[in-house]
Amino acid sequence: MICFKVTYEFELQLSVFGDDASMPWRLISLSILVGEALPDRPLLLHDHQKLFLHQVVQSRLYSEETPLTDCYECLHSFCLALQLDCLHGQANQLSNEVYGGYVKVEEYTHAHHLKIVYWRPGISQFMSAFLMEQARGGGFFCFVLSAYAYSGLPLIWTPELRPPL
Repeated sequence: MICFKVTYEFELQLSVFGDDASMPWRLISLSILVGEALPDRPLLLHDHQKLFLHQVVQSRLYSEETPLTDCYECLHSFCLALQLDCLHGQANQLSNEVYGGYVKVEEYTHAHHLKIVYWRPGISQFMSAFLMEQARGGGFFCFVLSAYAYSGLPLIWTPELRPPL
């Protein structure tokens, strides 16, 4: 039996039933680790969803060509989508409960991207002249992209973050 773990994504245990090298891998257990660092460990998947995911992963392990690669890509893309969903929920909670008009989810496409706007124009009377000018020029936002949706850096800040002088 082998254990395969990707931190904050998933952990699975695999085995081969028999001594024949041509036997397919069998999924013994699967744990989704997305959200394990969050307080109160929210329930992200129901039992039916876990069962379905287990069946999908097992079908990937029956792949003739690259079973472990197929299994990894399936679980990794699922976990990225789940992480983006968690981030969306957290941003909405910040907007609704803590920061009011200062933070807002402007755009969200499931498993694809999330745009969070902050320090929006007209909200704060304490914004410096620089911040006001920047806000008029399109504002401040963070754009989170799914790694499978885009190649390259999955996080874009506007204005660009610069190190202090």
